[in-house]
Amino acid sequence: MNNVKLSLVIAIAMFTFACAAPSGKPGEEKPFYETLMTGVGGIAGGILGNQVGNNTLRPLTTFAGGFVGAEMGRRLGKYMDEQDRQNLQQQMTVQFQEEKPQTSVACSNGTRGFGVVAAATVNNVSCGDKNKIILKTSSTFTAHDGQTCKEYKTEVVTPEGHTETVPAKACQGKDGQFHDVT
Repeated sequence: MNNVKLSLVIAIAMFTFACAAPSGKPGEEKPFYETLMTGVGGIAGGILGNQVGNNTLRPLTTFAGGFVGAEMGRRLGKYMDEQDRQNLQQQMTVQFQEEKPQTSVACSNGTRGFGVVAAATVNNVSCGDKNKIILKTSSTFTAHDGQTCKEYKTEVVTPEGHTETVPAKACQGKDGQFHDVT
């Protein structure tokens, strides 16, 4: 009988996870921590909810616990994803402020995991089965309109060794931050 209860808890938690998981556009990757923590919270909440109530109310408390746990997990995961994005943005800001050329490497699994390190030699950084993202900035120069600018390249190297390079240019705005220009 305990196996039936556990199966019910997991089924309800997974149903709740499917309903509460963040959605995106087709082909767009979902935020890593938000998706993960929604599932973890849903399962944990379902298990806790199953411990409350009598036999008649147990399915309802299991479902409610799974739903509340999934939502709490989603919110925590969303916060964690935002911290990753801010850390990457901070590293990019520091790199763009430097006048000399800079190279940084981040290992990424989709939209998460930007453990950015300065690398003298890009080949020294191993990302295992994750994509390697390389940001290379040039020296600062003054554009014809007087703005301080940098050209940069973003390279994504897959674990299979395929490389995609995207060149771009960013100029310093009135707020002191560098913004992409076309």
